[in-house]
Amino acid sequence: MWFVPPWVTATLGVDLMAYYPKLAESANNAAYVYYIDHYLPAGMLGLVLAAMLAATIAPMTTALNRNAGIFVRNVYQAVLNPKATEHKQLVVGKVSTVINGLLCILAALLFASIDEYSFFDIMMLFGALLQTPLTIPSLLALVTLKTPDWSGWATIAVGLSVSFFMQFVFQVDWLLPLFDAASFTNRESVDLLVSITLLAHIVITGGFFLSTRWFYQESSGERGKEITQLKVNLQSPIGLSEEAKVDTRQGAYLGRMCQILGVLVASIAMTTDSMSDASVFISIGLAILLAGTHLYRQRNVLATSPNPITD
Repeated sequence: MWFVPPWVTATLGVDLMAYYPKLAESANNAAYVYYIDHYLPAGMLGLVLAAMLAATIAPMTTALNRNAGIFVRNVYQAVLNPKATEHKQLVVGKVSTVINGLLCILAALLFASIDEYSFFDIMMLFGALLQTPLTIPSLLALVTLKTPDWSGWATIAVGLSVSFFMQFVFQVDWLLPLFDAASFTNRESVDLLVSITLLAHIVITGGFFLSTRWFYQESSGERGKEITQLKVNLQSPIGLSEEAKVDTRQGAYLGRMCQILGVLVASIAMTTDSMSDASVFISIGLAILLAGTHLYRQRNVLATSPNPITD
């Protein structure tokens, strides 16, 4: 759904600069506004903005908590203060969350100051240059565990080096002879850079991680037990006993909130001028209502599970 508006405007050849001249080179960011104005019923703009804010905030809060947890468990507790109490870990987690949030704000301000790339281009480059080096070792670790303990961090370092080279050293214009073209447009340059960067990460970054298997040695002692337990966990499905431990209040709260939200969204249909416009809000409202009902009913199922058998 994230890519539908720019796809539609690009496919139809819409000149966004002509519709939004004040945005100048940033007019590509208005693809969502154009799509909503011309293809969605009146009143949908506010709903889309609310959905985009929610879709942005939800993974952001999860990422902040995850990053704080990684720092507390893998750096603070493991290296800086192995005897840290739960209270100290909580305090450090809160501080690291604030610092991480400030760094995210600074990064957002930096991205906003970049004029040569649109928001869509920045997201694509961000995924190719930063997220891919972090993702490759995480995925390949599920393929093989026969790598030394340092392979993960070393692979990330190699991946970031590849991204640095592709962004600051590699020139897309080197590929002009292959396409028999005089020059590339800004969009073509970004697309080519993203594609080649992903290919470079697959070959170089992924290849480096797999090549570290030559340095693998069987671990013994406490580390060997941890790796053995990890293998057992990866091969064991989640049992009913683990599902029963889930806090059912979350399903109750989210379920009720989604049910209320679904009714409110569906009620917007009364303000529309046609049945086709009303059907859009009703469909969205019903989807949210059904999701909330499922969450609430699943909460009851978990709460009433009779003494599940452990695996």
